[in-house]
Amino acid sequence: MEIKQNEAEAQAILLRCTELGSMYYDGIGVSQDYKEAVRWNRMAADQGFAAAQFNLGWMYYEGKGVSQDYKEAIRWFRLAADQGEAESQTFLGWMHYEGHGVRENLKEAARWFRLAAEQGDAMAQVMLDRLSSSQHKKGETNDGGSND
Repeated sequence: MEIKQNEAEAQAILLRCTELGSMYYDGIGVSQDYKEAVRWNRMAADQGFAAAQFNLGWMYYEGKGVSQDYKEAIRWFRLAADQGEAESQTFLGWMHYEGHGVRENLKEAARWFRLAAEQGDAMAQVMLDRLSSSQHKKGETNDGGSND
């Protein structure tokens, strides 16, 4: 019982760190400060908290509080996505679709979009539909095969 309580308390602390990071990012109740947003999110992200990992990925993607670095964004998105965080899965799909920090790979983009769409992520579903229609026009399927 004590272990579960300690786990719950630890998760609550990580959530508070992430929320404080978001407050600094958005300037809600505090002066907007991207470096502080990075600092607070990193505390939770380093402990494996998926929401904070997504936030750090986003900050690296945008270059807010850190130098823009697509490879570092991918690293953080991947850590969160591997925990099932749908928004991170969508952004990984986007980065593979656009070739940001990785070579363009529509098959890998579709894989990440599909994982997020299965969790109800609307943007991922839109991107899957876009991939499906654009590849259908080229005579290909999402797996690189032929429609013939």
